[in-house]
Amino acid sequence: MSLQTISNLTPAEQLIAFNTLIKAGLQEAYDPKDSDEQSFYSSLYYSKIARCTMPSDFARKLPEIYTPEGGLLSPLLAGKLPKKDIVAQLMPLGAMEALSYDGGGASEYPLLREAQDINLGPYEHKLGVSRWNFEADIYGTLNGFVRMLRRAAEKNADILLSQLLNNGNTAACWHTAITGKNFFATAIPCDLASNLVGETFDNYFTGTPLTAANILKRIGYAKTIKLGDGIPGGVKLDTLIVPPELEFDAEIATAMQMIVYGGTNSAPGQPANTAAVGENVVKLLKHVKQVVFADMLTSRQGNGTGAGPAATWYLMDSRRFSLGYSRALGPQYAWQINPNDAIVFEENKYRAKVNTWEGAGYLLPQYICKCVGI
Repeated sequence: MSLQTISNLTPAEQLIAFNTLIKAGLQEAYDPKDSDEQSFYSSLYYSKIARCTMPSDFARKLPEIYTPEGGLLSPLLAGKLPKKDIVAQLMPLGAMEALSYDGGGASEYPLLREAQDINLGPYEHKLGVSRWNFEADIYGTLNGFVRMLRRAAEKNADILLSQLLNNGNTAACWHTAITGKNFFATAIPCDLASNLVGETFDNYFTGTPLTAANILKRIGYAKTIKLGDGIPGGVKLDTLIVPPELEFDAEIATAMQMIVYGGTNSAPGQPANTAAVGENVVKLLKHVKQVVFADMLTSRQGNGTGAGPAATWYLMDSRRFSLGYSRALGPQYAWQINPNDAIVFEENKYRAKVNTWEGAGYLLPQYICKCVGI
C-alpha cells in the first residue's frame, strides 16, 4: 500500500497538486478581471504621487543582467542588482547679466550636478502554515497563500512613500548636509547647494487646516518659489494628498460636492452667516486636478485618537514629482511544499514567500508642501 498523506494523495501527487494550485493562485492574484483584485489595485496610489522607475526601466539601463521585461537573466545575477537609483538634475544658479560696452564678462557660476539617491534593497514577506491545517480546506488555503503574499508585495510601495511623507519634517534628506534643513521645513535655500542667491522658500506649514482658502493660498505661494537662479520654478500644486480621515474635508475643500452652508452651519474655513462658495467651485477645480486618498498615511496617534496626524495634508505638483520610487526587481515568489523536504518533514509546515528589490526617496522639495491643521 502506498503512503497516504493528509490530502489522500501520494507525496508525488501532492507536490504536483500543490504546485498547480499555487500557479493557479498566482494567475488569480494578478487577474485584472477579478473583483477583489480590482478593489485592491484601486487602493494603490504610489504611481500617483511619485516618479516611478520600474524593472523594465532598469532593464534598458542594465541589459547585461535583465530580460527586456525586467526579470533577471539568471537567479545567479541577484548579487548584481543595483543598490541605488540616482536621479541627476542640473540646478540653475544664475540668470542673464547686462554687459558693459567697455568689455568684461558675466559672473561665473559653478555647474552643480544635483543628484538624489534612492537606496535600493531587499524586502521579503513570508508565510507558513501547519500541514494539519490543510486537512479541512487545502485548496482554499493554498489560493489564499498567494493572495496574501501578492498583497504585501504590491502595497509596499505605498508604505515606503507614506513613511517619507510622515517623517519628512523630522528626517534628514539628500540636501540636509548642505542646507541644514529637513525635506519639509521653513527657510530652505532655493538653490539647495550653497545658497549663492540667498533666497529661501517654505514647504512646511502648521496651523493650516484643510480648507478651500488654505489650498488656494498654498497654490498661490508655490508659484513664487524660485530656483537657484532667482527665477520662479513654475511650481503648480495640482494634487491633494490626504489620509482617510480627511476624505470628507477634502471633498468639501475642493468643492467636489456643491453643498450650500449658512447660518451657524458653516463649511470648513467659511465663516458662519456668509454666502456659500458655489461661485468659486470651477475656479478651485481648475487648480486641484486630483485628490489622492492615501490609506497608509499616519492618521492616528499611538493612543488611537485622530488628533494631530489626522489633520495633516499635502499638495504636490504632479508634473515634477518630489518623491521617487524605484523597483529594481518585481515580486519573486518561492514556496516550500514538497512533503519529502527535510524542513517540511521536521517542522510539519509548508512555507511560501515573496521578495522584492526596491526603495523610495526624496527628490526636489520645491514641488510639494506639507500642511498641519493644528
